[in-house]
Amino acid sequence: MLLSDLKIGDIIITGDECDSLPLHVAMYTGHIDGRPYITHCFNGNPGGLKTTVLEDFGKMFIFRPADANLGAKAADLMLKWAKFAIPYDLKRARWMRHTHFQLRSDARQAGKDPTDYLLEYLEVQSKAKFYERIKFAARRDVCPVNMLEGVAPRGFTCVQVVILAYQIAEISNLVKPLAEIGNVWISDKHCAKATLRDGNIPKSYARYASKLRQKDEFPKFEFNDKKTTTAHNNIKYLSSLNAWRYDLEPSLEKFIGSFESCLNLPSKICFTDALQSYLLKNSKYWINKGVLEYKSLPPAVIKNPVIQLQKYFVNQNVLSWFFNAELGVQARLQDRTAAPMDTQLTVYVPKKHIKVLTCSHRILN
Repeated sequence: MLLSDLKIGDIIITGDECDSLPLHVAMYTGHIDGRPYITHCFNGNPGGLKTTVLEDFGKMFIFRPADANLGAKAADLMLKWAKFAIPYDLKRARWMRHTHFQLRSDARQAGKDPTDYLLEYLEVQSKAKFYERIKFAARRDVCPVNMLEGVAPRGFTCVQVVILAYQIAEISNLVKPLAEIGNVWISDKHCAKATLRDGNIPKSYARYASKLRQKDEFPKFEFNDKKTTTAHNNIKYLSSLNAWRYDLEPSLEKFIGSFESCLNLPSKICFTDALQSYLLKNSKYWINKGVLEYKSLPPAVIKNPVIQLQKYFVNQNVLSWFFNAELGVQARLQDRTAAPMDTQLTVYVPKKHIKVLTCSHRILN
């Protein structure tokens, strides 16, 4: 596939040259002054959600939505959100990766196919978390993350923001933006119970809201740094129920039960491997366009051989992978337990493969 074949809204998943391990997710959002641009959330200094020039980040797999109009709407949301300097959520990214490794391990122990097991788990969780889509759809015209002064926001991961953009594009016509509900912030975790619509709470919402405020929000897994909230406590916030257009869809519960999404994945805990597997599996909504040809991309320049890696954790018997989207560098750590100075790294840079070499690097706090 050539650069000229890209369409706005295409999902780009980068992979390693050797075994195509999915590393990063971005969305193609168009040409500016003759140069191709992507919008993506990445870990770096500075990082976060940004629109940058598409360069050679290794092997790039392209997935196109069957509905071109939906892709254009999703891309528009990404471009809009990129203006708000939303940070990269490193804690969530680590937790998501750990969750996926654990789920795949559970599947193997049970004698099941790891990918099928993982996708089945995620699709069930996605249905249970449908109200999260409504919440972000209501916030679509403003910064979707509550950037409170003096409080560090969680931000997004690369996978999370792409999934949300498509999920919101699918239902935005059924959800009121904040401007239509008095510019009151939507938060199902912190809204006051009195703000719930006439006390008529769907059973699915009651289950969702209850789990949302607990550390074990997802079966088998806990957010270790999540504070448990036992009650609705902020009269300044509304719930996602307040943003739904009941004049168009009177039964929210019935709608959720019958709705077919092009991305039936929970953005909060989906990692790159599951997203790629889902896109490959769901040909009704996604077209696999293959790999983007390197020769069609503008050259990237690596000015400094020193690789800066973010602080990380390493599981036993699992190789750690790192990706710097800004530099277009991928590195695989050969040491499974530690990362001293001058660790052996296999490094991939645009348009050529450098053999295993020693690279000095430092861990950023």
